[in-house]
Amino acid sequence: MLKTLTAAALALPLLAAPAFADAERLSNADFQRANRCLAYAGLEALSGDPVDLAALRARFEASKTQVFPDARSEADFEAREIRAAGRMATTPARVERLKTRRDQACATFTAGMTVAEG
Repeated sequence: MLKTLTAAALALPLLAAPAFADAERLSNADFQRANRCLAYAGLEALSGDPVDLAALRARFEASKTQVFPDARSEADFEAREIRAAGRMATTPARVERLKTRRDQACATFTAGMTVAEG
């Protein structure tokens, strides 16, 4: 009996570790939302108004290998479209529109955060 309890007590941290690891993993839907946010945040047209997304970027990179290939493919396609829109932002109105889209895309991840000083 004591042997069983000791073995169970020793195994408990090992069983709990995957649960903690999954807490940092993004779901497929969150992965796509994070991708959208990071794509807008990375636009050169918005470089004068940066947002600190280092923690999100780390979670995103850690989740890349764990999401479904279709979600990754769709996210890559959407990021290319966002970068193309960023290259066409040649007027203040277009830049402002991109900033609004970035803020909307990142709202879930930046709640309570302030814009980084550039």
